[in-house]
Amino acid sequence: MDQTITIVVPINVRRECSEQLKSRINELVVKTRQEAGNVFYIPHEATDGSGRFVIYERWADQSALDFHMGQPYLQQFLVDSEDWLATPISGIFCRELIPVPLEM
Repeated sequence: MDQTITIVVPINVRRECSEQLKSRINELVVKTRQEAGNVFYIPHEATDGSGRFVIYERWADQSALDFHMGQPYLQQFLVDSEDWLATPISGIFCRELIPVPLEM
């Protein structure tokens, strides 16, 4: 049975805070991708300048996600980003309906 966990994390910031968030997301991505249980961690930005971002992430299993959620750099990011948010961050846990190989 596949134990991977896929999460889509919408992040809506106030427009004037977009650059701050992008800078911090870059730092977050570098550290997160070094975690052993991270399969992928891909940030996206809406092209309409609305301050909407999405992080698409996959973890090897629940213990890998738990490890990530406990990292001090992630916890600090969540605290710091509260001042920039238009809406609270809340990840959406997903499952693939039709699996696609990661390597195409």
